[in-house]
Amino acid sequence: MRVDSGYPLVAQPEGPRHAHASSNAQALVDALNPMKFFLRTRWLCAALLAASFDALAGNSLHTTWLWHLHQPVYWPDKRAGSEHYENAWDTIQQQDAGRPHPSPEVLRNIFGLDDRVNAYQSRPRNSLSSLTGYPKAGVSVSYSGALMENVQSLGAAGQLGYGGGWFNGNREARGWTTSGGKPRMDLVNFTYHHALAPLLSDETLEMELRIHQRQMEIMWTTNPGNSRGYFPAETCFTERMIPILKKVGIEWSIIANTHLARACADFPVVTGSGGEMCDLPNRADQLNPAQGAGNYQRLTIDRGCSPIQVMPFGFQLHYARHVDPETGAATNLIVVPSDQVLGWKDSYSTWDLNLLNSLAARNDTSKPALVMCAHDGDNAWSGGYSYYEEWVQNFTGQASGRGYEPTTVEQFIADHPPAANDVVHVEDGGWVYADGDFGSPIFSNWHWPPSHVVGGVNEVNPSVGVSDKADNWRVIIATENRVKTAQQISGVTPRVDQVRDPGSFSTTPNAVELGWHYYLGSLDSGFVYYGCHDDECQRAVAAQSNAVRNVNSILTGNPTADTTPPTVFIPQRHPWNPGGTNFGVQYGYQVKVATNSDFWVWTYAYDVSGITNVSLKLRVNGTNPPTSDQFKTFAGGPLAGTWQTSNMTQRVVTPVLGVTPQYIADYYHAKVSGITNSFVDYYVTASDARGNLFKSPIQHVWVGLNLSAAITPTNPPASTNFPPFVMDGAADSTNFLVASSGMTLHAALRGSQLYVSTWSPGNSGPNDHFLFVSDQLLASATAAAPWAKSGKVSVATSKPFLAGESQNSYVAWFNAPAGSLATKAAANSGQMEGTIDLVAAFGAVPTNIYLCSAAYQTADGGALGSQCPAGAGPDLDPNEFFVIPTAALRDHNGDGKFDRLDPALDFTLQATRTGSNGVALTWAAMPAHNYQVVYANQFGNSWSNLAGASNTAGPLQLFLSHTDAPPATVPGRFYKVKLLP
Repeated sequence: MRVDSGYPLVAQPEGPRHAHASSNAQALVDALNPMKFFLRTRWLCAALLAASFDALAGNSLHTTWLWHLHQPVYWPDKRAGSEHYENAWDTIQQQDAGRPHPSPEVLRNIFGLDDRVNAYQSRPRNSLSSLTGYPKAGVSVSYSGALMENVQSLGAAGQLGYGGGWFNGNREARGWTTSGGKPRMDLVNFTYHHALAPLLSDETLEMELRIHQRQMEIMWTTNPGNSRGYFPAETCFTERMIPILKKVGIEWSIIANTHLARACADFPVVTGSGGEMCDLPNRADQLNPAQGAGNYQRLTIDRGCSPIQVMPFGFQLHYARHVDPETGAATNLIVVPSDQVLGWKDSYSTWDLNLLNSLAARNDTSKPALVMCAHDGDNAWSGGYSYYEEWVQNFTGQASGRGYEPTTVEQFIADHPPAANDVVHVEDGGWVYADGDFGSPIFSNWHWPPSHVVGGVNEVNPSVGVSDKADNWRVIIATENRVKTAQQISGVTPRVDQVRDPGSFSTTPNAVELGWHYYLGSLDSGFVYYGCHDDECQRAVAAQSNAVRNVNSILTGNPTADTTPPTVFIPQRHPWNPGGTNFGVQYGYQVKVATNSDFWVWTYAYDVSGITNVSLKLRVNGTNPPTSDQFKTFAGGPLAGTWQTSNMTQRVVTPVLGVTPQYIADYYHAKVSGITNSFVDYYVTASDARGNLFKSPIQHVWVGLNLSAAITPTNPPASTNFPPFVMDGAADSTNFLVASSGMTLHAALRGSQLYVSTWSPGNSGPNDHFLFVSDQLLASATAAAPWAKSGKVSVATSKPFLAGESQNSYVAWFNAPAGSLATKAAANSGQMEGTIDLVAAFGAVPTNIYLCSAAYQTADGGALGSQCPAGAGPDLDPNEFFVIPTAALRDHNGDGKFDRLDPALDFTLQATRTGSNGVALTWAAMPAHNYQVVYANQFGNSWSNLAGASNTAGPLQLFLSHTDAPPATVPGRFYKVKLLP
């Protein structure tokens, strides 16, 4: 197939305003417009051109994905009838019988969602099958062990759409290979229970990885063997875990590329939504070379931040390095950067590949860039049909058409391995997508520092503050120590299968294996993601009660045999930048310049035999940054200072979890004062009553000199300005009408501002009017109607709605963020309209938005009179809400028309492919609209409708495709796509 740049394929609306678009004059204009293109096929040139494009792509940009799939072991308590925690089907049966735990999750709804049923069984395989025409294309998939276990339970029971062969699609796809012999679907290593690796001990991380590897062998088979790759939960990475990853056979790990950029010497600091929303990088982490101011770029994402891109450095493979503090031995691991801007955009909608232009212009052909989009594959838009079945192949076609090469990580490593001396530093942290964390190097979303309120302001202070998330870790630390001590005393080496699945293969597990099994079930990072609401933080306590029930007899029977050191949480620090400038959620997203150079170090520690001493070790190194291995070993060297010791204060704190565990670690804290303008190394030691000693890893910090060391953040760039909607009681545009049965609904989106309107109730009418806006629906109409009206509705009472009184001028939003606008016309011939920021309301722009307008009689208890969409009965049922992808509502240029209907904006050809069946055309479509593909065998000839090429987009369909097989006698063919009236 040949694509002539002079003949662009036009995606063209049909109608009077565009009738001239078919003229020869307009064809010439279109030929000069790179956003529109005709497609011309030259069959004899196909093989020659494919080879030339492949040669170009080898040194161009490369693209790939990581799709993450997970559901927790929601209730890690003993299941009825056997010594094993509950899996999904166990828990569903208990919830069906009325048990209140777990709460608030309803597992039937979670696992029964159609998109998840498909994503967990067949959809990744089906999506990948569309890419096999590209020699090296493929994807990485992280499928957690907990999810495998849950789906296996549902498949074995034949429940919720899962079958006994749920794993077959992935088994098949991992057997497909690239032209270089690498798996097209690389099912990578992961912590079995979605444990946050940087906060785990080495022993726990190793066990989590080993049981996941064993689960993969069972579910995916051993041919090919297990992956060499690793995806950290929440992309949370630290160099401390490199030795364990290598120990279990892992050679590369995905990281968030912001933590490469933030570790560069010339990282440009910008705070707020136009830049960083977390702790500012500390100088002790900024060890990578300066990249040049012109190579940094920030792009805003709907999460409320603007992640940094450093090009091409942040898109290239490198080695990260760890030095053993005892021996000085170094271990290297390949790090694969995932881009935070493009990963987010790929997760929530289609995106413009022109965003890659800056990177392409800076690409180093001797060390090409890899564009890795890593995100969930079972949530948001990227968990649905349009993503897997349409966008993946559309994106790949567009990328390939630009000369970029779709690939896999293993194939890319084989083609472009990093040089042995290309060693970088990766700052601690995860992806920027976690709500409130934004990639914080302290992992604040999963470990909120102990705090209290002073003068109405949050203050981190481990000597007096508390934290429910910290308490959750204190429970975990105590459980771990008791299990590991029982293992040491008994001399048992746990069998991986019996830790993973006690009783499997007709084998009786021992007490230590059961202790590990329940303990690991407490580690899912999702249990603390949103804080300790409902019973989320009871789960670590439930797991602990079962773990210690099994191992306590070993501990009480042999107390003097304890040679296991205390278990100590990785030491924490506050502020992150002592004597400097700080920012982040713990400061209410305000810049805070330190008034002194003091800082806290604290941890949580526990030992079966009791702890006798916990000490903080400090080494002050002046202006010598921690680049030499001398700063990474306990032994040090001439560049390093001498160790100073400070005893840490024990603090016994009653947990604020809402439930009391049997065992919990205590706080130990120390305040460091009197150091300025110096790099400092520090670690913590802990001793128990048996003389067993623990040493934590060495960490590094730059301590500034009060105000003189403060960072001066640059002003964030202005956000993209979208034309405002007009609040005047009239619909902003008749083109925004999306439904008109019963009442009317208008909707449009500019940026993250959603506009909605419906009939006004007037100021002297019989009915109050409501307009509901939600990112999700309840399973049925079970929530009370607003304003004490009769009947039920299918949206939670916490979701936003616009409401207007019928007897006066009152109109307002409810459950909506500050800044939401509302107005209504005095006469019911006008409109009740409003705007609401979707990011502020829902945390992100939802993939789909659910709308419903309703009129109720004005008195309390008033009945439902009319609604849009039209319905029947006293309630607003789920099928009586209008649902549409938010991408379809975009009117970003403010012209009163949906961008998806405009060929100058979103109505464009997305991909073209030539195969054995002919030429496949895919274009961006508007839900519920009709299209016709037309053709001409010679340029300038009249256009004819292509038979069978009339297409209608479904209610949630954003793309349409058609394949044409021209007769062999036709040397070339031109195509257009028309939007029908």
